[in-house]
Amino acid sequence: MHRVSAECDGGQSSACNVLGVMLASGAAAGQDTPRAVAAFDRACGAGLGQACTNLAAMHAAGEGTRKDASRALVFYTRGCDLGTMLACNTLGNFYLAGRGVTQDEGHAASLFTRACDKGSHLGCANLGALHQSGLGVTKDEVHAVALYESACDGGEPMGCTLLGGMLLSGTGTAKDDTRAAVAYTKACDAGASTSCYVLGLMCRRGVGVGKDPLRAEELLRRACDSGERDGCTELTALLRER
Repeated sequence: MHRVSAECDGGQSSACNVLGVMLASGAAAGQDTPRAVAAFDRACGAGLGQACTNLAAMHAAGEGTRKDASRALVFYTRGCDLGTMLACNTLGNFYLAGRGVTQDEGHAASLFTRACDKGSHLGCANLGALHQSGLGVTKDEVHAVALYESACDGGEPMGCTLLGGMLLSGTGTAKDDTRAAVAYTKACDAGASTSCYVLGLMCRRGVGVGKDPLRAEELLRRACDSGERDGCTELTALLRER
């Protein structure tokens, strides 16, 4: 902690960002969110995109500083312009929801496109969702599936979950319950509770996978424990059948 602090004081912007993370989380020292904000601000001012993104998150949450969506927007924009794709994705969601800025679905799409083109699997999943719904872009369910596949192959749980839904319904692609189960499994294993719930239903009913009440119970319990209310409801129904 002291070494990182000294390096930050010596002008190393990356050290200031690390210091901010440590202070925000309380790692290796007591939590001090106002000092974290100051450290992120210093690193952001030196042109470190990740620090600008972290600073934006502090303003968005009101941690260590006054909650201010407009200030968060400024720093997410700076982070995105400096090449941090997480900032571009988050900024896209701000424009999509009209949070701290006039709602602009087209601009959100352009930000998600930038992120996706730069290798952000989350960006591809976000862009796919817009093509599926036709928000800010031409509705194109086939292209949405391709974007979800790219995101899922890259390990993005959201992409796998959305891909599973398209495969299960046969939207934008041929209906394929088995491939849907594979996609939901990837997402569930990565912590996506909704996918655990759907996969639990599939195991309970024998859709895309062999009927397996024990695995269904495990998956539904995992979903329920993660706050998925439908998972709790389905788990209760399953246990009552025994």
